[in-house]
Amino acid sequence: MKPKAIRYGWATCPDANLYSDIDETLYLPAGPFRTDSYPLSTHGVRFPLNTK
Repeated sequence: MKPKAIRYGWATCPDANLYSDIDETLYLPAGPFRTDSYPLSTHGVRFPLNTK
């Protein structure tokens, strides 16, 4: 079974555990990403700004 889509770090505060290996001394965490184009559950929803 092949995956239809991949999402990484798709949360409010994700725990990054995927790193890119630039060279032997520099490892950078990968940023959140997704490979699908499904509509998000919050698509079109407007959230009120808290200006207090």
